[in-house]
Amino acid sequence: MSVAQFENLLGEWSGAKQVFLEEEVFDSRSTASVKRNIKEQFILISYKWEFDGSPQEGLILFNSQLDERPSRSIWLDSWHMRSEIMYCVGSMGENGVVSFTGSYTVQNSPDWGWRIEIKLSDVDSLEMRMINISPQGEEALGVLAQYSRTHPSG
Repeated sequence: MSVAQFENLLGEWSGAKQVFLEEEVFDSRSTASVKRNIKEQFILISYKWEFDGSPQEGLILFNSQLDERPSRSIWLDSWHMRSEIMYCVGSMGENGVVSFTGSYTVQNSPDWGWRIEIKLSDVDSLEMRMINISPQGEEALGVLAQYSRTHPSG
């Protein structure tokens, strides 16, 4: 995804979110809003979803000049992170997927990793994947959110 393609990311989105916990999958409806922020230097993705009937929300904030250099980002989520902030480092892959990686602590264990991938398949289809990474480097899909555009930016 180039900086120019970020314009296609802006707007309102609606879809389904799945949370994968060990052998269980939890389904939820989800909405997302993507805007330019802080004098249009950053992209802000805010989203809402539910877990076990309880409303949840989260956000991802990253530099809109991502194709020029690696970028730092922050991720917050009321269920996954609770009151913590995950600081991530990201880049844009050759395939146009924006990818951010951070880590979190697990009691009595080395830190675990978390990667967020944002893919705009076309101007009306947005996908976010969140991958859990064990201290040994094993990866498992933790979240899959698939959105369709409900309203363009502006």
